[in-house]
Amino acid sequence: MLHIHHYLFKMHNILIQTISFYVRENFLQLDLYYEELSCEMVSQHVAFEFLSLLSEIGGFLGLLLGASVLTVCEIIDYLVMSLLRVTRKGKTQVQAWGEYNA
Repeated sequence: MLHIHHYLFKMHNILIQTISFYVRENFLQLDLYYEELSCEMVSQHVAFEFLSLLSEIGGFLGLLLGASVLTVCEIIDYLVMSLLRVTRKGKTQVQAWGEYNA
C-alpha cells in the first residue's frame, strides 16, 4: 500500500511539473492601457414620429405648390362669385372684387 501512495505522489509531482512547464512556456501576460479614461456614449433616438414626418412633408409640399389656406379661400370665393354671376346674369350684375362703377 505504501508503494502505491509513493507511486501516486511521484505521478502527481510529474504532472504538476509538466503543467507548470507548459504554463511557463505558453503563458502570455498582456497589459492593456487606455489612451483616455473617459468614454463617449452614442445613442440613437427617433427624430420624427410617423405623423410628424407626414406633417413635415405636407407642409413642404404646401409651400412648394403655394396651396395655403388663403389660396383655398380665394378659389372658393372665385367659384362662388362665378356661380352667382352665371345664375344672376339676366337679373342684376354681381360686381367682382376690385371692380368699381365710375
